[in-house]
Amino acid sequence: MITIGHHGYPVLTGTPENIRDQLDFLRTQRPLVKAEADGILTWLVLSYDMVQVLAIDPRVSRDLRQHGPEDLRTTTSPTAALAQINDVSNTYGEAHRIERARLSPPFTHRRVHAMEDAVQKIADRLTAQLATAAPGETVDLRQKIARPLPAEVICDLLGVPGHLRRPLLDAIDTLVNATERTSDEVACDLARLHAHVDELRAHKLAHPADDLSTAVVRPPDGQPALPAEAQRDTLFGVIGAGFETTVNLITAAFFHLLRTPACRSALRAGRLSYDDVVEETLRIQAPLAQLPFRYAVEDIRLGATTVIKKGDVISFMYAAASRDPALHADPDEFRPHRANKSHMAFGHGVHHCPGASLARLETRTALRIVLTALPDITLAHPGQTPKLIPSTVINGFQTLPVIPRPTSPQH
Repeated sequence: MITIGHHGYPVLTGTPENIRDQLDFLRTQRPLVKAEADGILTWLVLSYDMVQVLAIDPRVSRDLRQHGPEDLRTTTSPTAALAQINDVSNTYGEAHRIERARLSPPFTHRRVHAMEDAVQKIADRLTAQLATAAPGETVDLRQKIARPLPAEVICDLLGVPGHLRRPLLDAIDTLVNATERTSDEVACDLARLHAHVDELRAHKLAHPADDLSTAVVRPPDGQPALPAEAQRDTLFGVIGAGFETTVNLITAAFFHLLRTPACRSALRAGRLSYDDVVEETLRIQAPLAQLPFRYAVEDIRLGATTVIKKGDVISFMYAAASRDPALHADPDEFRPHRANKSHMAFGHGVHHCPGASLARLETRTALRIVLTALPDITLAHPGQTPKLIPSTVINGFQTLPVIPRPTSPQH
């Protein structure tokens, strides 16, 4: 059921599951719908084709400071807080090109390929710990595999010292994994996060190393240093993007595969690849529902009747667009064999996620190692779908209860 607000536009309400259904309904009406989400009036881009078009349109910017509405710059909410960070994802034009070039080298295909052994060693260790579960014991795979693997990988890549890892990642979790928080709670969340990131900045200034954090706070080759606020936001953005999205991708991949016995059998027989599973997971459950926000640099006319006004807020709904029935038959069915698994999970255009290759590597490595070591692992509640995290940004499960060593082996 769609609620209409006082302004005459739909209002997204309820649980993440409710909102997903509302977005699917709105997409049947139009590919682009103006609606209220998290108290913010925004144009929801719901179709795959429309995201493709607007993602490469130079009249669309991610820079709130240059092109967004004044009131959004001071709004205190988890969603607005993500839009307000001053990092590479929220820049436009030449500024974006410069900052992306600074941060992209560790995420090239060659560098990611070189990380395979390190990722495998972490996955091997975590899987060995998972295998110590007693026969029939239920454990949370999200906490045992899906969270610690990308946490260790991204912290190693950035050179985050051991004492800072848990508090920093917990602070990021708190900020991005809950939409319904008061302004005071969000302010406290941000203060805690900023304190931890500032501690990381200070550590890297005092103890430089060959890692990405040092490159942010002490740029190489005479490059100008970013202002302190931009350094802090950049570190938060890189750690958060490399951590949160991969946690939810790994969790979703295990869920969809473990509840689909035919796919699991095809994987064992070599008729299906881990890459197929990863791409279909990205399509059916993109780990980000959206990444707020974009803004119209000037009036954008789409068709005969739709005009996005200069300064209007725009939301690319990645999860909804990836399940667009105009592109995929039976979009809510997990079918890794499908020939076309096109999705928007990592965005499109100049803001395509630079860490996409690393997220794919971590996910297929986790799947391969866990399923090889524990071939009978099963969902603890195979007839149930875990609850989604209460967020309009993150699209992931709160938990994933599994039985690593079932007393009745699965075939």
